[in-house]
Amino acid sequence: MKAKVDKVVLLWTANTEMFYLPEVKTVDELHDRVARNVALPSSVIYCIAAIEEGVLYLNGSPQNTFHPGIVQYAKEKGAFLGGSDFKSG
Repeated sequence: MKAKVDKVVLLWTANTEMFYLPEVKTVDELHDRVARNVALPSSVIYCIAAIEEGVLYLNGSPQNTFHPGIVQYAKEKGAFLGGSDFKSG
């Protein structure tokens, strides 16, 4: 798809997930959890994929997807993240 269009946006609008703890604090911790196949919320998995593909990830659901480690990973990769809940403003 990226070869056919100017911009790809991943718009996450799924139902609210349970609040994920413990929070992912670092990029190393994020990679470790993925490598060990630790259960992660779907929004986090899709967010990681968007970061790795270099596409914009907009979070339209009220869960804690943007952990510090994920935000840092996006910064390192030059990816853009936004949104926290389209329904409540």
